[in-house]
Amino acid sequence: MALNIQGNLETKNGLTLTNSYARVVPQLEKNGTSIYVNTEYFPTEEAYSNGAYPLPVNFKLIDCQFDYDRNVDGSDILMVATNKMKERLENFGFSVSITEL
Repeated sequence: MALNIQGNLETKNGLTLTNSYARVVPQLEKNGTSIYVNTEYFPTEEAYSNGAYPLPVNFKLIDCQFDYDRNVDGSDILMVATNKMKERLENFGFSVSITEL
């Protein structure tokens, strides 16, 4: 699953992208009650498909951890993580859509 992001995303090397593409990589923690999420950002989906390295962006936009309850959230942790990252990015002022369902 992926996110199409609109808004000024600044990289650590000073580049600002108005549109970007992100891949969400979830990991269920051992205790089963939280999901660790690593998000990789690329300038475009094509860059990702061509094997580009992820862009270095602000840490709070890359790694995060969310509470998880399988009975409430469901068993698809990729969907849960993608929705949580979408919400997180929207809280930072980005416009985000989920792609590749």
